[in-house]
Amino acid sequence: MPYCPKCGKETPEDAVFCPSCGTKLITKQEVATSETIFPSGLVYLFGDLFAPRAKLGGFQVPCANEKVKHTKLATVMLVATFLSLSKDDLINVFLGEKRGFLGRRTIDAYVSVKADFPHKGLGYLKREVYAEIKRNEASLVYDVVRSIIGSDSYDPWAAIISRVEDKLVKQGILAKSVKKGRLRTRVKLIPNCQEIAKYREAALKLKSTIDGWRLKEPEVYKKLEDRIASAFNSRQIRETDIGPEYW
Repeated sequence: MPYCPKCGKETPEDAVFCPSCGTKLITKQEVATSETIFPSGLVYLFGDLFAPRAKLGGFQVPCANEKVKHTKLATVMLVATFLSLSKDDLINVFLGEKRGFLGRRTIDAYVSVKADFPHKGLGYLKREVYAEIKRNEASLVYDVVRSIIGSDSYDPWAAIISRVEDKLVKQGILAKSVKKGRLRTRVKLIPNCQEIAKYREAALKLKSTIDGWRLKEPEVYKKLEDRIASAFNSRQIRETDIGPEYW
């Protein structure tokens, strides 16, 4: 039984509008013709394929009895985005020299634009990352990621996860159930597990592609992942031992 993306209540299979709140629903035909799930979305939906299990707290993987480290999950979301743009021949990811403190030369991860991208058919995070890279001829991965994250926060990883989450809600893959209490409003995400299951093969293919890139270009991959992780850390206001509880 499908759910309303606004109120989270069950709706009839053939309904065009939610009988509870009147929201326009995404029909099966609209889902079929909408953009496919973007790389960071696949990482979100099948997090247990991409991130290690969390010992405390963590991100609850939709439709799975598994919680993973949300810091690693957000990092892999961006790794997958850079990799996908590179695979589409839209950007180059490479290592280059950088002058650091007192003119010391170090090796860092860079990205540059390779070709113009089609304005349609790219996932949300891919468009945002590409637009940021295109502002300069060649940019440090570190600077691009810091710009994408935006302002400093206690949990910059959650900021990226939430953006991907919002896009999945708009696509009808997730629905929000809002319950107003006396002290606070509680928002629960309800995954459309039947629809999500259709993308498992795509997620496995993405994981295989990431693993292949790691083996083929280990130095580039490691530096890319390290600099993405460093950018997240630089946006954190203070250290926290346990990430927020996702459910």
